[in-house]
Amino acid sequence: MVSLRGDVVIGMTWLAITQRVPHPRAFERLSGDVQCVYVVPAERARGVGGELIEAGF
Repeated sequence: MVSLRGDVVIGMTWLAITQRVPHPRAFERLSGDVQCVYVVPAERARGVGGELIEAGF
């Protein structure tokens, strides 16, 4: 997932989603792991990283 200002990428995040072992009440289960979040330094105080993580969930 990326965050844009106009047509310029100002941040990105990578969420790895993998299957989990089935449970008797939930045969299809997934697990997510945030692998990476990067925001260009000039944009870091504006909450872009948090917005990217929220959008991923």
